[in-house]
Amino acid sequence: AAEMPRLELQLRGAVVVFKPPAWEVDGRSSQCLEADAGDGRLGLSTFIQQLFPRDKYPLPHWPEFDHGFLHRLDIPSSGLILAGTTFEGYHALRLQLNTYALRREYFVACQGVLLPALEKVSLGIGSTAVRVRRSIADDCGKPAETYVRAQSQLLWPQPRGLAAARYTTVSIRIRTGRHHQIRTHMLHSSHPTVTDAKYTVQSLHV
Repeated sequence: AAEMPRLELQLRGAVVVFKPPAWEVDGRSSQCLEADAGDGRLGLSTFIQQLFPRDKYPLPHWPEFDHGFLHRLDIPSSGLILAGTTFEGYHALRLQLNTYALRREYFVACQGVLLPALEKVSLGIGSTAVRVRRSIADDCGKPAETYVRAQSQLLWPQPRGLAAARYTTVSIRIRTGRHHQIRTHMLHSSHPTVTDAKYTVQSLHV
């Protein structure tokens, strides 16, 4: 059974929810059309809706407003999600997000040894729709900034005769929130995130 989300903090007009892996932060452009899409993907809105009934809190039940979610995490990832439960709370948080008053930080494991010299990736992000929609680094894409800081180096033993695989744990702060921004910028920097079958070539996928 999939790990269940948790309500970590309830504020006036807003909540902070822990999203486990396999749950989708669903909304207008959601890939998850049902609570269970049949591939292990679950809609986080269903958890919020159980806590906030429609008659008193309509926002979490409206996909047109992304169920009140302010931002997203990729389905395989886990972390904290901020959501509005009232329109007043939602728009107050949206104003802070749009004026960069809210700071978003992530902890990621990447392929290879990331050198301390890499501190910022500033490169536009576009998209391609060859078979599957993917984000790509593109000078003509939407502006995007990612700040990175290497935290530790890891060695992962391999079968006899092969060199140990090297990974870096990285703290990441994003100024913008483009689709798959972290995965796209780290791939462009030659340090794709681990266990990422969508953006990593098969020979590197773990």
